[in-house]
Parts: sequence; C-alpha cells; structure tokens
Amino acid sequence: HQQRDPQQQQLQQEPQHQQLQQQQLQQPQRWQNQPKAETLASVLQAVRPDWTGKDLLAVQDKLLKVSIRSSDELFRQLQAEGVSSLNSRLKAAGQKCLKVETLEALREYGSRTATVLVDGA
Repeated sequence: HQQRDPQQQQLQQEPQHQQLQQQQLQQPQRWQNQPKAETLASVLQAVRPDWTGKDLLAVQDKLLKVSIRSSDELFRQLQAEGVSSLNSRLKAAGQKCLKVETLEALREYGSRTATVLVDGA
C-alpha cells in the first residue's frame, strides 16, 4: 500500500477540475426561478429518435444559421411564425428546409412542454 503525495494527487485532479470548469462556462446562465429547459439536441432527439448524432449536429448547425440556439427559441419561432416561416428563413440562409412533419412535431412538442410547465407551476 503506497501513499501518494498530496501535491501529486492535486496535480492529477487538476485536468478534471479544469474540464469541469470549461463545461460550466459553456453552459448558458439561467435565472434561478426559471424551470430548466431541455437542450435543443434532446428535443430534436425526442421528436426524431431515428436521427444519428451526426444528423442532430447538422440540424443544430442549420438552426444556428438562422439564430436559433435553444429549444425555447425554436418553440417561440414555430409558435409565433409557423413552420413555413422557419423553412423560408433556412432557405434564405442557404440551408435545406426541414420536413414539414418534423417541424410540426417540434411545434407540438413545444406546446405540450409549455402546457406542462404552466400546469406544473
């Protein structure tokens, strides 16, 4: 049984600590009373479980091109302006449109989530 030098242990833990700090910095800041929203990736995966990780990244990148960075922004866009408006924006940004069925499913998913949050509050 060999004891480790406490300084060595700290040095070994340092990269893990730095990695954790980086992850925390990359996460958006939220208000404390706001319910935790689902990530865009998790929403896309829930609506389209057949999509691969590569598909999810491609769609997130596509949405970023039209300034949609979160599931909340996506839901607001779909509720306020509709499916065809989002596809028009994607097309104007030089992106392929998403299937209408997918966008309708995302809008429906957002409506159910919003209802649960309101009813559960």
